[in-house]
Amino acid sequence: MGSKNNDQDSKTPVLVFIHGGSNRAGWSFEPNYIGEELAEEGVIVITVAYRLGVFGFYSHPQLDVSNFAILDLIEALKWIKNNISKVGGDPSNITISGNQLVQRMLHI
Repeated sequence: MGSKNNDQDSKTPVLVFIHGGSNRAGWSFEPNYIGEELAEEGVIVITVAYRLGVFGFYSHPQLDVSNFAILDLIEALKWIKNNISKVGGDPSNITISGNQLVQRMLHI
């Protein structure tokens, strides 16, 4: 992992990118989302995968849980916050970014 941050005691800022795709398509490793340039500037870039389509947003009155995609994102963000310091990231300096419907999902 490249970083301009040479101070062993300082923590590196983190960018979490969540892909769009109208909640039906897309993946976290699309070439457009590769964070090499940001990593070269001293940012840890993480892309997050989550369930899409019926697997992510199915709901039924007899189920106690629905909107699995949003639950996936919540758990991913919790995991990042709890573990990023183990790879030099700053858990108090995490930025979440995305495109398309991601902003609406994060608002929820």
